[in-house]
Amino acid sequence: MKIEITGEQLKTKIKESGFKLSYIAQQLGMSNQLLHKRLKTKNLSYAFLTSVMRILNVDEDFFVTSNTHEDFNVIKERAERIETCINWLKFKGIIKSISELGEKIGYSKTYIDQTCNSQIVPTEVFIDALLKMDKLINREWLWRGSGEMFKKDPIITQQCKGTIVNLPYIPVHDRARFLRDMEHTIEWETFPVYTEKKEDQIMKCFVFEIDGDLMEPTLQPGTKVLIQEIDKDNWSHITGVIVINYADSLAIKRIDKNMLLSTGILTLSSDNPSGGLMEVRKSEIFKIYKILRIVDAMVK
Repeated sequence: MKIEITGEQLKTKIKESGFKLSYIAQQLGMSNQLLHKRLKTKNLSYAFLTSVMRILNVDEDFFVTSNTHEDFNVIKERAERIETCINWLKFKGIIKSISELGEKIGYSKTYIDQTCNSQIVPTEVFIDALLKMDKLINREWLWRGSGEMFKKDPIITQQCKGTIVNLPYIPVHDRARFLRDMEHTIEWETFPVYTEKKEDQIMKCFVFEIDGDLMEPTLQPGTKVLIQEIDKDNWSHITGVIVINYADSLAIKRIDKNMLLSTGILTLSSDNPSGGLMEVRKSEIFKIYKILRIVDAMVK
């Protein structure tokens, strides 16, 4: 097959693949300056293109075909599956951030971010690199949306009893709206979370973004946590870290003393010593959410 591509077009293709030009130059055994000079020429030798193809792990079709004919919804849905996959890798502790993922599979953070935001169409080479991070993930599901997220295997099925669900997400900038909308009737942003909970158990769960430093070092600003609304009948038994809606305020605190049954008072503390203690009367409390676990954490 004859490949007709200019140096500038090849440069664009390399960037679309997520590879840095400095990496290509290193693999070709030439300086960055020489590679840039080569990419300014209109007629590239077949030997040079073959070498680049080998580095990118692509065939000739990569230079003459495009995925731009795909429907935007197809691209968007694939991007959502890629983001779900990345969150799964974070959940399993395989990676801590997109930057770490990029370092492990040889792609820039910008490329991965743009892929998740449907700004660029990922190559199958990128998909294969992502799949190497966890062999449980089904390639047909990730690329085409066919079948289940995890491969059908007795051992794998036993290990992956849960599923990924998109839960309402309350970022810091939506905190006031969350406080106002007591019945949560509005449509929220969503955040994918891996869970083994049954559908009826996950109904009152949200993903909540932490702000401020009052819960440091336990919870850093920007950390996303899974919270679950607690029925009023169970308030007197709750312990641990909570999100509490009281007296037109919202706070993230640790329960120091739960005396709601005897005195009707909940004593709350901050993990940061500078936060001190506070008391809240039961009559002031509107809702209490138990913080179940961290679903996405900032690295400090």
